[in-house]
Amino acid sequence: MALGERIGPKIALVLAGMILNLGMGTGTIAVPFQSPPTKPASRPEATLPWLGSVSLNRTTSIAAAADGDISGTVRLLRPAIRGGIAVVLSTCPVVAAGSGERGGLSATVIPPRLTIPGGLDSATFWIRSKGSLSGSTNSPCNVTAKYGDETQTATFTIESLKITALTLVPQAAVGPFTATGTVTLNGRPLEATTVALTGSDPQVVRFRTIVGPITREGPSAQESVNLTFTSSASNPQTFQVVASPVPQARTLTITARMGGQTVIRPITVRH
Repeated sequence: MALGERIGPKIALVLAGMILNLGMGTGTIAVPFQSPPTKPASRPEATLPWLGSVSLNRTTSIAAAADGDISGTVRLLRPAIRGGIAVVLSTCPVVAAGSGERGGLSATVIPPRLTIPGGLDSATFWIRSKGSLSGSTNSPCNVTAKYGDETQTATFTIESLKITALTLVPQAAVGPFTATGTVTLNGRPLEATTVALTGSDPQVVRFRTIVGPITREGPSAQESVNLTFTSSASNPQTFQVVASPVPQARTLTITARMGGQTVIRPITVRH
């Protein structure tokens, strides 16, 4: 069957002309170009906010204490992109200036550059405080997380290593008697720290340290004793006060000193 019979004489004539033109190198076929559909414009990922919050597990850091560190968490608004997000952390380099026993307090954040891995939305850091003994210094401080132009802040307090309790049991009795005392610090010091114990009248009250079970027997009582606190030593530490008989009732004092701090408790020896 001829071409014209199959598709019609007019269509066959057009197709023949196109074939003739192509064969002579003078014909072209124009094919309309259609661009792929475009997606609505979206906000670039780099311009989205990332930092959600900075939180701390507690709000007090004990200077120069083995158990005085604070742990913190930087949390993002969404999981980090591939390759992670690096957040710069900073805190108070010096928050309380001083010299000698009343030295300055400072804080360090570890690490100063915190990388949150891709796919995760948080990471943990630490704050460690340093400072000389003062016994009464409390200094406010901030820790700041920065990513690009974004910042998030949390507040904490640096507290000096200090005596928080001095106890005597009993605190009053007929002499002679032996009282058991304890000294408690607010943290375990990174370096050996001494607490000195003295009485207002060494003729009446004397001291001895306790090793092992508490008994009336033990080493000879002394006018003063030192209790040494370390990162591995017990806290509180225990001592004994040996009170001698008196002709009439007397109220004396027991003093504990550490650095620039002094704590005093009364003890009464009855007749």
